[in-house]
Amino acid sequence: MQKFRERVSNLKEFSSELIQGDILNPQYQGNFDIVFSVGLIEHFNVENTRKAFLNHLQFVKTPGVLIVTFPTPTFLYRMTRFFAECLGMWIFHDERPIQESEIRSLVPSSNYNIREYSIIWPIVLTQGMIVITKV
Repeated sequence: MQKFRERVSNLKEFSSELIQGDILNPQYQGNFDIVFSVGLIEHFNVENTRKAFLNHLQFVKTPGVLIVTFPTPTFLYRMTRFFAECLGMWIFHDERPIQESEIRSLVPSSNYNIREYSIIWPIVLTQGMIVITKV
Protein backbone atom coordinates (compact mmCIF):
# COMPACT_ATOMS: atom_id res chain seq x y z
CA MET A 1 0.00 0.00 0.00
CA GLN A 2 2.81 2.42 0.85
CA LYS A 3 4.52 1.82 -2.51
CA PHE A 4 1.27 2.58 -4.30
CA ARG A 5 0.83 5.78 -2.26
CA GLU A 6 4.34 6.88 -3.28
CA ARG A 7 3.69 6.17 -6.95
CA VAL A 8 0.39 8.04 -6.95
CA SER A 9 1.85 11.04 -5.11
CA ASN A 10 4.58 11.36 -7.78
CA LEU A 11 2.04 11.98 -10.54
CA LYS A 12 1.89 15.73 -11.11
CA GLU A 13 -0.84 15.87 -13.77
CA PHE A 14 -3.69 15.32 -11.36
CA SER A 15 -4.41 15.21 -7.69
CA SER A 16 -5.33 11.93 -6.10
CA GLU A 17 -6.20 10.49 -2.75
CA LEU A 18 -5.91 6.86 -1.76
CA ILE A 19 -8.41 5.78 0.89
CA GLN A 20 -8.09 2.58 2.89
CA GLY A 21 -11.04 1.56 5.02
CA ASP A 22 -13.97 -0.79 5.53
CA ILE A 23 -16.30 -0.55 2.52
CA LEU A 24 -19.08 -2.26 4.47
CA ASN A 25 -18.88 0.40 7.19
CA PRO A 26 -17.25 3.45 5.59
CA GLN A 27 -16.14 6.25 7.90
CA TYR A 28 -14.77 8.56 5.19
CA GLN A 29 -16.87 11.60 4.27
CA GLY A 30 -15.52 12.76 0.89
CA ASN A 31 -16.47 12.73 -2.77
CA PHE A 32 -14.30 12.18 -5.83
CA ASP A 33 -14.45 12.76 -9.57
CA ILE A 34 -13.40 9.14 -10.17
CA VAL A 35 -13.81 6.17 -7.85
CA PHE A 36 -11.95 3.05 -8.97
CA SER A 37 -12.37 -0.35 -7.31
CA VAL A 38 -10.64 -3.56 -8.32
CA GLY A 39 -10.50 -6.93 -6.58
CA LEU A 40 -12.92 -6.20 -3.76
CA ILE A 41 -16.65 -6.77 -4.21
CA GLU A 42 -16.29 -10.43 -5.21
CA HIS A 43 -15.06 -11.35 -1.73
CA PHE A 44 -18.47 -10.90 -0.08
CA ASN A 45 -21.74 -12.79 -0.05
CA VAL A 46 -24.54 -11.46 -2.28
CA GLU A 47 -25.94 -9.05 0.33
CA ASN A 48 -22.56 -7.61 1.31
CA THR A 49 -21.56 -7.34 -2.37
CA ARG A 50 -24.67 -5.19 -2.85
CA LYS A 51 -23.80 -3.10 0.21
CA ALA A 52 -20.16 -2.65 -0.85
CA PHE A 53 -21.15 -1.68 -4.39
CA LEU A 54 -23.71 0.87 -3.22
CA ASN A 55 -21.23 2.29 -0.72
CA HIS A 56 -18.81 2.96 -3.58
CA LEU A 57 -21.48 5.14 -5.21
CA GLN A 58 -21.70 7.45 -2.21
CA PHE A 59 -18.11 8.61 -2.85
CA VAL A 60 -18.76 9.73 -6.46
CA LYS A 61 -19.18 13.47 -7.11
CA THR A 62 -21.93 14.81 -9.34
CA PRO A 63 -20.87 14.61 -12.13
CA GLY A 64 -18.44 11.77 -11.60
CA VAL A 65 -17.47 8.26 -12.57
CA LEU A 66 -17.36 4.91 -10.80
CA ILE A 67 -15.29 2.10 -12.32
CA VAL A 68 -15.53 -1.36 -10.75
CA THR A 69 -13.93 -4.60 -11.87
CA PHE A 70 -14.78 -8.07 -10.65
CA PRO A 71 -14.34 -11.68 -11.82
CA THR A 72 -17.10 -12.89 -14.09
CA PRO A 73 -17.86 -16.57 -14.74
CA THR A 74 -16.98 -16.96 -18.40
CA PHE A 75 -15.97 -20.38 -19.69
CA LEU A 76 -12.31 -19.24 -19.57
CA TYR A 77 -12.66 -18.16 -15.92
CA ARG A 78 -14.41 -21.38 -14.89
CA MET A 79 -11.85 -23.62 -16.61
CA THR A 80 -8.87 -21.69 -15.23
CA ARG A 81 -10.30 -21.78 -11.74
CA PHE A 82 -11.21 -25.48 -12.03
CA PHE A 83 -7.64 -26.44 -12.96
CA ALA A 84 -6.15 -24.15 -10.29
CA GLU A 85 -8.40 -25.77 -7.67
CA CYS A 86 -7.53 -29.30 -8.89
CA LEU A 87 -3.82 -28.49 -8.64
CA GLY A 88 -4.23 -26.96 -5.16
CA MET A 89 -3.13 -23.55 -6.48
CA TRP A 90 -6.37 -21.63 -5.92
CA ILE A 91 -5.85 -19.11 -3.10
CA PHE A 92 -9.01 -16.98 -3.41
CA HIS A 93 -11.33 -19.27 -1.47
CA ASP A 94 -13.86 -16.52 -0.76
CA GLU A 95 -13.97 -15.23 -4.35
CA ARG A 96 -17.41 -15.29 -5.94
CA PRO A 97 -17.58 -14.59 -9.69
CA ILE A 98 -20.32 -12.09 -10.45
CA GLN A 99 -22.71 -12.12 -13.42
CA GLU A 100 -23.27 -8.96 -15.46
CA SER A 101 -26.99 -9.08 -14.61
CA GLU A 102 -26.27 -9.01 -10.87
CA ILE A 103 -24.05 -5.95 -11.12
CA ARG A 104 -26.43 -4.10 -13.47
CA SER A 105 -29.32 -4.71 -11.07
CA LEU A 106 -27.43 -2.86 -8.32
CA VAL A 107 -27.18 0.44 -10.21
CA PRO A 108 -29.87 2.87 -9.02
CA SER A 109 -32.06 4.08 -11.89
CA SER A 110 -32.06 7.71 -10.80
CA ASN A 111 -28.91 9.85 -11.10
CA TYR A 112 -26.73 7.04 -12.50
CA ASN A 113 -26.05 5.84 -16.05
CA ILE A 114 -24.21 2.70 -17.07
CA ARG A 115 -21.78 3.98 -19.70
CA GLU A 116 -20.05 0.70 -20.41
CA TYR A 117 -19.87 -2.92 -19.42
CA SER A 118 -17.12 -5.06 -20.86
CA ILE A 119 -15.14 -8.19 -20.14
CA ILE A 120 -11.38 -7.96 -19.82
CA TRP A 121 -10.39 -11.08 -21.77
CA PRO A 122 -6.57 -10.90 -21.60
CA ILE A 123 -6.81 -11.80 -17.92
CA VAL A 124 -7.53 -15.55 -17.98
CA LEU A 125 -9.53 -15.16 -14.78
CA THR A 126 -11.78 -12.86 -16.79
CA GLN A 127 -12.89 -9.63 -15.19
CA GLY A 128 -16.11 -7.74 -15.79
CA MET A 129 -15.75 -3.97 -15.80
CA ILE A 130 -18.61 -1.55 -15.35
CA VAL A 131 -18.33 2.21 -15.84
CA ILE A 132 -21.08 4.28 -14.26
CA THR A 133 -21.59 8.04 -14.41
CA LYS A 134 -23.39 10.02 -11.76
CA VAL A 135 -25.43 12.86 -13.24
